[in-house]
Amino acid sequence: MTPCVGYAQLLKTLCIDPEAQPDPQGRDYSNDSPSDLRSEPEKPGEEDDQDYRHARMVDLSTDQPPLPTPLKTPKFLTRSAGGAEWRIGMMGSPDLTIALGLNMKRLDAEMARLRHALFMVLPIALLFVAVGSWWISRHALKPIEAISGTIRRVKAMGFDQRILAQEEDREFSELIVDFNDMMDWIEKSFHQAIRFSADASHELKTPLTVLQTQLEEATDEAEPGSDEQRRYVTVAEELQRLKSITKKLLLLARIDAGELKLDLRPLNLSQLVEGIVEDTETLAPHLEVDSRLHPDLLVMGDEDLMKQVVQNLASNAIKFNCKGGFIHFKLQTTDQQAQLTIANSGRGIPKEDQDKVFTRFYRGDKSRGRRVGGAGLGLSLAREIVRAHHGELVLEHTSVDTTVFSVTVPRESS
Repeated sequence: MTPCVGYAQLLKTLCIDPEAQPDPQGRDYSNDSPSDLRSEPEKPGEEDDQDYRHARMVDLSTDQPPLPTPLKTPKFLTRSAGGAEWRIGMMGSPDLTIALGLNMKRLDAEMARLRHALFMVLPIALLFVAVGSWWISRHALKPIEAISGTIRRVKAMGFDQRILAQEEDREFSELIVDFNDMMDWIEKSFHQAIRFSADASHELKTPLTVLQTQLEEATDEAEPGSDEQRRYVTVAEELQRLKSITKKLLLLARIDAGELKLDLRPLNLSQLVEGIVEDTETLAPHLEVDSRLHPDLLVMGDEDLMKQVVQNLASNAIKFNCKGGFIHFKLQTTDQQAQLTIANSGRGIPKEDQDKVFTRFYRGDKSRGRRVGGAGLGLSLAREIVRAHHGELVLEHTSVDTTVFSVTVPRESS
């Protein structure tokens, strides 16, 4: 701050009109010269001398304090002079005016330097903030990643997977404990369901066999062509269907429990598929059945289970076909894999049902009802058997008039 000694000269240089509001006594001092800006009157004989003395002298005969000196309202403005910006502030009393001027050049330089420093430091600061935020988020989300990894392992390896709590995971300790408790409950319930399914399927085998034997005897004893014999035949067909469902449930229960025993031997997949192609031609004479089979393609597999896979796919190709349609069998080798594709004509699988075709007890074509038979277990069981052979069964293609399923299993290593 630079005091303005030559007040009038500086104000004239800065082109400032030092006009201020009149004081309470009505005096206008905006045009005062420096000699007029005094603290006391120099000529005691002038007219304002009595007013001045009256305003400032204390009457000793009374206890009244002197009147307060009125002050001007401070005034601030900016002006350019000498190639620089000046910030001027004026204040004072009726007898004294103070003007202070600040050259803004140095302040502007300091602000510019601060602005440049800020622009240089800001990117580095943002970088540190970003790295710190990333590190904190990674550290905070580590327990959540452990939970996600455990969930993925549950899907791949079973319900016996658990999260190991670490000391640094104190904030998530309760969540981890609750998650492990939930997995214990799910695993227990899952094994109970598996045992129930296996026990129920196993216990049903004997009475179903007895019923089938008695129905066969009753059918033989009934008069040929009678209504009684036809009823027996219908009941026997439903009983056979129930036995098939029971057998599939028992097999699925063993697979879920990890107790499926595979009798792995070198299997001529070409001969197995060829036999099923012949059966399909016999069961569906109204369909065009053809095949292109790679000769003597060997895989390591359980013959009975692999035969059941191909039979399920062929059976579905017959059930969900159309009049005058086709079924194509194709067996080929790709690298170290054997691939079997079965394509059939007929109405394709709707898009909303394509992700559900391997769901147990799911039947997409509800309009056909019981007419096509089955309980919605064939594809699910077939996929589980193929996976047990380290292969994969997928819905390869479906359109408005064609459906293609593909089975891929490892070839026998020579």
